[in-house]
Amino acid sequence: MDFMFVTQKNIFSENALAELKRYIKNRKLSLTNKILEEDYAVNTKERTSSDIVHNPKMGKIYFDLQDLPEIIVSELTTIAKQHNPNATFHTGTYTEYKGLYGRPHLPMHKDRFDHFLLIDYQYDSNTDWELLAEDQSISLKNNDALIIYPGTVTHGRPEKIFSDNDYVSMIFFDFWRNDNGRA
Repeated sequence: MDFMFVTQKNIFSENALAELKRYIKNRKLSLTNKILEEDYAVNTKERTSSDIVHNPKMGKIYFDLQDLPEIIVSELTTIAKQHNPNATFHTGTYTEYKGLYGRPHLPMHKDRFDHFLLIDYQYDSNTDWELLAEDQSISLKNNDALIIYPGTVTHGRPEKIFSDNDYVSMIFFDFWRNDNGRA
């Protein structure tokens, strides 16, 4: 496997980006008012796809994306297959880091599973917070992404102090690798 990670600018076409913005807005409106603390949500079977999970240790909230529009999945799949011809779409997770949610923090790590290709997509932000992959610093703008094997490549973010209103919204698009890295 030669590919480990790469950045890509302007992931979505204008039409797909407009559709994604409509989808995220509607998804936020459709979520329940139940906000679960991560320790509780992870350790129980009571979490549903309509819950928002709050992780104050990492200064973030997140929720699952369901039934993404076909244009989104299609454009993502085209990108993923450029890096792994066997990749198939699996899931999406919206994550919002914000000072209001705690101290945003993402230490260097490898994900515990190595059977995914991840398109780590910057959806929206009002502050810069670089990504780190191995020994490289990566700056993303809205509609840019880091494409990475998160179980193979050490990645994280540097320390940064967020005000209550600073935020970085990311969407993690997971693809099955369907190669020798799949569990």
